[in-house]
Amino acid sequence: MNSQHSFLLILFFLCIQAIPAVAQQNYEWAFDCAFNNCYDFYDGRAIVTQKRQKGFIDVNGQVAVAPQFNIIDAYAEGLASAGYINFKTMESKVGFIDKSGQMKIEAQFQNTSFFQNGMSSVKSDGKWGFVNNTGTFVIPAVYEEAQVFAEGLAAVKENEKWGYINHSGDFKIQPKYDNAGTFSNGRARVEVNGKWGMIDSNNSFLVEPQYEALHNFSDGLARIQVNGKWGFIGLDYEIAIPVEYEQVQNFSNQLARVKKNNKWGYINKKGALEIEFIFESAYDFRDGLARVILNGQKGYIRYKKTLEEEMVEDKVNAAPTELVKREVKTGQTISVTSKVVTISIYDHKKIDGDVVSINYNGEWILLRHELTGKPYIFELTIDAVAENNYMMLYANTLGLEPPNTVAVTIDDGTEVQKVVLNSDLDTCDIIYFE
Repeated sequence: MNSQHSFLLILFFLCIQAIPAVAQQNYEWAFDCAFNNCYDFYDGRAIVTQKRQKGFIDVNGQVAVAPQFNIIDAYAEGLASAGYINFKTMESKVGFIDKSGQMKIEAQFQNTSFFQNGMSSVKSDGKWGFVNNTGTFVIPAVYEEAQVFAEGLAAVKENEKWGYINHSGDFKIQPKYDNAGTFSNGRARVEVNGKWGMIDSNNSFLVEPQYEALHNFSDGLARIQVNGKWGFIGLDYEIAIPVEYEQVQNFSNQLARVKKNNKWGYINKKGALEIEFIFESAYDFRDGLARVILNGQKGYIRYKKTLEEEMVEDKVNAAPTELVKREVKTGQTISVTSKVVTISIYDHKKIDGDVVSINYNGEWILLRHELTGKPYIFELTIDAVAENNYMMLYANTLGLEPPNTVAVTIDDGTEVQKVVLNSDLDTCDIIYFE
């Protein structure tokens, strides 16, 4: 072998070694973080920081509120905490802004929470209370610490113990826990002697205190820590995803970020790996976007689920569940007076790049169509002898703002009816005709 061939062979192996070992790439890079730091999306906005100033970007990466505040928190119920710090005295004044960045509640509090159930917990003169969306106190600031209201109860701290009050400020569950979380779906996590369990609103244990850490359910799964490792339990409180990860976070947009061998990836609700362990840092998918750091580059990714080949095979007169591996919703039934109906489909409300396929009675009559504001029109012939006539929506992508939402009009020559279908990467929506 001559020296030139040797050089080329060495170069070939060096190139091979430089390619990351990624079995699949179920994501696409959306846009870079153009600021010092970028954070998760909530309610269509993500916090960004530029030196000591903070503002918001939208889901396209465009500035929505220019960095101008020292303190800022995520939007909830249309309002976001925002305020200023006196860096000489380190005193803070916080209020609330709307989506345009206008101050709606004067910056007057020492600290605040996000709004939930129409109220925010705020700190004033060293104590915590609750205000409504006009900034008026509805429960006085008398507590050592307080969390937001959820399902009619809020966790508050009194004499170094946590309990739960109702909207009148009366204790529904007396302060006796070392720590406590907010209620979600009738459950709240509490800590007793260094172990976490879960109670219902009547203060009965659903899960006895046994975990090093336990969090609220998200998409039917709750993260737990046992012997330093993390996994998930299901709604039956049994292990649903093995306790084998270095770290895990809650499910969001059907995915959870998990850490193994010091790298982050994403799993689905069955515990299967959807996006490989390749990120130095990764955060939750929110509004279809997740912020990550990959090879030192900061930005946001979009999830692109590997498309099943299920939508290319026709199975005439098959049941909807025989066509797809996704869950098929209950759907709705539309009565028509004609054998032939005219269907129009278009993107509902915001045009954001949704791509769909349509199946009618087992036949894929439309494949990977990108929705716009202009209706796509086709006809369906109702089969008088079929047990069910159905039109099923299959989401190929979710666009910028999940889920995939499609406006459908049905014209039978006598009446025009309109429905809205919603599908995501795990479910299909459906219409039945009679």
